[in-house]
Amino acid sequence: MEVRIKDEIYSVIFVDHNDHNLFLNGDRCLGVSDYKIKTIFIDESLDPYDIETTLAHELFHCLFYESGIELGYDFHSESSVNFLGLNYLDIIKMFKDAGFIEVYENLYKEF
Repeated sequence: MEVRIKDEIYSVIFVDHNDHNLFLNGDRCLGVSDYKIKTIFIDESLDPYDIETTLAHELFHCLFYESGIELGYDFHSESSVNFLGLNYLDIIKMFKDAGFIEVYENLYKEF
């Protein structure tokens, strides 16, 4: 799977829960974003809900990074990304109710 984040294309790869790419600073993670190779690694053993929220979490990390906001700088923190990752469906519904989704779809039909 590929996802456009700003002007970059990220690959999303589902890997075994013991894959070395899921380890960050010695800790095993559910998902990890590698900004250098534009790849998001997700633990394939997660249940569908956890895959969805973990992927959302990692996508927000990548969005912050591609916007020039490194982890630990300003509001790019695990707490912020956790909040956004767990509430993204409510965010989408809020924007849809406000008419933003239709505007986006009309402006960006080529994507």
